[in-house]
Amino acid sequence: MNEILDQIPTVGSLLRQNREDLGLTLRDLSAVTKIQSHMLQCLEEDRFDEFPAEVFCRGFLRSYARELNMDDEAIVETYLQQRGIARNAMVVASDATAPSTARPAWTFLETGKLGRVAYIGAIAAVVLGLVLSMLVVSSPGNTTPTANLSANPAPQSPWSSTQAQPSDWRAYERN
Repeated sequence: MNEILDQIPTVGSLLRQNREDLGLTLRDLSAVTKIQSHMLQCLEEDRFDEFPAEVFCRGFLRSYARELNMDDEAIVETYLQQRGIARNAMVVASDATAPSTARPAWTFLETGKLGRVAYIGAIAAVVLGLVLSMLVVSSPGNTTPTANLSANPAPQSPWSSTQAQPSDWRAYERN
């Protein structure tokens, strides 16, 4: 039985054989795939435990297989069979009776009636404050005590026309 298993090519041996058949080096593939050459070597030597996570290993296998014009799905499937991993395995928590303490951030509106009422009340207070401040500012009876306005003429805009002075260039234009 072990002799039969030894004759089945592994993912790494398939990748290495195709790479050598194409006359490519690990450095060549590293430049194209942007995967470090020692990681490609780990793939070829079936040292999958050296990857930080299985998702990296699968992604690197896909990229490596595509560059060698191989079927990337078949390579990943062979990898999964070689590792004894079910394709669509469901992860189940070991202690199913323990409630989850992690809550998504968007549940602030679902914390109960009191939380929703407080949230809506705060928004209503802000809107009411804005409306009242606009009414106070724009009311016609809102006059501020001012000094004698007739004594102080209103300031002119710098863009308003003025009378020409002798040193003004506009005076020469009219003559």
